[in-house]
Amino acid sequence: MKTSAMMAVAAVSLGVSQLASGQAVQWRVEDGGNGHWYEGRRLSETSFISWGYARERARAVGGELAVLNTLLESEWVFDNVASNTALWSLSMGPWIGAIQSPGANEPSGGWQWIDGTLLFSGFPWTPVHQPDNATYCGGDENRVCYWFGEGPPQPANRFADLVETGYCTVRPEGDWVTSAIVEWSADCNNDGVVDYRQILRGQLDDVDANGVPDICEPHRVPEE
Repeated sequence: MKTSAMMAVAAVSLGVSQLASGQAVQWRVEDGGNGHWYEGRRLSETSFISWGYARERARAVGGELAVLNTLLESEWVFDNVASNTALWSLSMGPWIGAIQSPGANEPSGGWQWIDGTLLFSGFPWTPVHQPDNATYCGGDENRVCYWFGEGPPQPANRFADLVETGYCTVRPEGDWVTSAIVEWSADCNNDGVVDYRQILRGQLDDVDANGVPDICEPHRVPEE
């Protein structure tokens, strides 16, 4: 992507106080964060999306499904990203990067993040028998998404287990997962700054707009 295009992207993406689908925000180190970037992406307007598809789309832009290592991070991501109503369909919110290990004791055994770490103590499962491994949704529920639970259908910083398809026939039409939380944390050139920030600011070229700096892709030949 050319520098002028990068500047245009940066101008839109660096307003961290706004909530908008398709806008990345940074949890800044100076604010007690980890320097990572997060974005809520609505990936379908008309139907459900699978957890696998959501992860594929996250990785296609150089990110990964969000890994929330602490309650503080979980609260920040919800307040600044996942609470956006544009990411929700009735009771169901975005996918995140939490899975259940195959063969784990049901319903609460073996839950971990995609990087292999365990869910933090006090992980905010929705207090309505979650996780419940409700096999009436078409199989074992072994992926995690936001879910408001009981009460009026509004975003909540709580989670439920769900089948990989993001769809359950016993729920109302349209009550399915349509979005995901993408996280960028890579620092492939080891300069102490998340690559995504430097791409947004035009400090690192990303000609194919895949979220990975060109200098970190051996096959990428710099333009003359």
